[in-house]
Amino acid sequence: MPVLPRPSGSLSTRAIDLLIVNGPMHRAALAEQAGWARSTTSRVIGELVADGFVVETDTVMTGSRGRPHRLLTLNPDAGCTVGIDFGYRHIRAVVADAAHRIRAIAVGELDVDYPPETGVRVAGELVGEALSQARLPDDALLGAGAAVPAPIDRRTGRVSHSSMIPTWAGRDVAADLRHVLNLPVTVDNDAKLAAAAETYWGAGRGYGAYLFLKLHSGVGGALVLGGTIVDGGNGSAGEFGHVGLDLTGPVCRCGARGCLEVYAGIPAILEALRPAHGLLTLAQATRLVEAGDPAVRRVFREAASKVGQTASLLCNAFNPDAVIIGGALARASEHLIPEIKNCIRTLALPTNHNVAVLATNLGPEASAMGAVRLAFTQLANRTAHPR
Repeated sequence: MPVLPRPSGSLSTRAIDLLIVNGPMHRAALAEQAGWARSTTSRVIGELVADGFVVETDTVMTGSRGRPHRLLTLNPDAGCTVGIDFGYRHIRAVVADAAHRIRAIAVGELDVDYPPETGVRVAGELVGEALSQARLPDDALLGAGAAVPAPIDRRTGRVSHSSMIPTWAGRDVAADLRHVLNLPVTVDNDAKLAAAAETYWGAGRGYGAYLFLKLHSGVGGALVLGGTIVDGGNGSAGEFGHVGLDLTGPVCRCGARGCLEVYAGIPAILEALRPAHGLLTLAQATRLVEAGDPAVRRVFREAASKVGQTASLLCNAFNPDAVIIGGALARASEHLIPEIKNCIRTLALPTNHNVAVLATNLGPEASAMGAVRLAFTQLANRTAHPR
């Protein structure tokens, strides 16, 4: 199996590790994170480029003073990782190289509530399919990250009890995948990994503190403070879908009443539309809301008001700079965000009235790309701190 190049010297190793974790960076950003002077950065990067460990791309980005910067990236031939996203009724495998460029995506549809054995088996098949698409050999993969729609207990590495995938409770998904893939594997919650991707490549860039709400079949989330995702005591922070909004509301699958998920989860929205339109898919409902259908617009607006109510509570508690909407419902964000903003202005304290509310720009690959970054981060940690 290939390994990422590890040049001699602690400064060179530090530069490699920053590029593994962050993907492409311009010299000023790398110098700032490394704490180096300009002359040190120039010397270290010059040596890495000359030795073929790092390449400079033709892409430019504008700095704070309007000057263009060429981006530094690891040599794409250094190897790839795969991010696996276990969804409610799908699995997605994304292979990306050391420059964080997506090389291939493979998606499989499954029955709702598929068991973990099926999920792990299909994930292995999809990884092979993605490698075939990218025309990469099996040994091109250095490691894998996996996104699971449930909290991961930090003490054990196992799936915590979850109403979303109850049959996965107590499962060591990382160990299961290591057995199938014969690779180092790290696992985390899907919403937290999506938020990590937003922080580095998406709508979260530039925000020091923000709330991420993943509106999907279930409702998940993450709190990002100082660019770091908050885990909580045992890894369960961010379960915003189970914020209680009405003690007399519908029963949630978690056993409580009136959780955000029973109003803003995709199944709840589609069920609310059944009297007017029968059984719809989310894609059909989205087309109807864009066409101005009054019943669909009302249901979407009511769901958005519940999201806004939850966001108001969380804004008062954490005072974020932004609220970012992700998940499949984000494709209808233009019909959700105005109502969310209105609720925040009405219900939150004045200090939070101007919080930015925006949609993800990473699409359905957000969680899988967060898992890709997780895999590279763990690879960097293992190399920097070998056992």
